[in-house]
Amino acid sequence: MGAGQLNSNRLLLVYNDDLESRTNLSLALSSDEGQSWPYRRKLEDCPGRFSYPALAQDPDGLIHVTYTFRRTHIKHVEVNEAWIREKSWSKGQKN
Repeated sequence: MGAGQLNSNRLLLVYNDDLESRTNLSLALSSDEGQSWPYRRKLEDCPGRFSYPALAQDPDGLIHVTYTFRRTHIKHVEVNEAWIREKSWSKGQKN
């Protein structure tokens, strides 16, 4: 799991939906200092292990997420806050 505060002062969390098997990898965004996480978006929604996620935001607002992809290599994904909010899902719903 990785977490950080964005330029907008929102909190962003990157986490595995299932910590034991480390399957699926999601982002969650909070506007109220972590009291609620209304915006969630899946990065990986397929079989495999996705481990050691980390995130950082550059000065232009682009969010960089890195993680071990299926125990074979490091994957780098770039997203922004609008993408996370665009097709957000609630717990129990598919992205």
